[in-house]
Amino acid sequence: MDNELNGSAGIVTGAASGIGKALATELYHKGAHVYIVDVDEKGLKSFQGEMSGTGHLYPVTMDVSDVEAWRTLVQRIKEAQGTLDFVINNAGISIDGEMKDMSIPLWDKIIAINLKGVIYGT
Repeated sequence: MDNELNGSAGIVTGAASGIGKALATELYHKGAHVYIVDVDEKGLKSFQGEMSGTGHLYPVTMDVSDVEAWRTLVQRIKEAQGTLDFVINNAGISIDGEMKDMSIPLWDKIIAINLKGVIYGT
């Protein structure tokens, strides 16, 4: 195991699957304390169960479009780790179909997650 990030702490959103999970896995194997964030609680628990070794994963079920949840998470990490070294704003959704068929509430959801989630995380 390469421990080049040993002791660092950070967040990866959208970490229950796909690119987020792959990024979190790499950070874990490099020795980081990785707070894996997703709305998919079952996926986060499954991911955590797959890992073995000396890394540190902390599953956090959270909606990235909730600014207060971000504030709470950042404070929690600072208190537990003393630092927040990285945030990988990976969470996002896509909707299949034609734009003309999308409702305003659907657009609001897309913007909340894909834009506001990144702004709040940053």
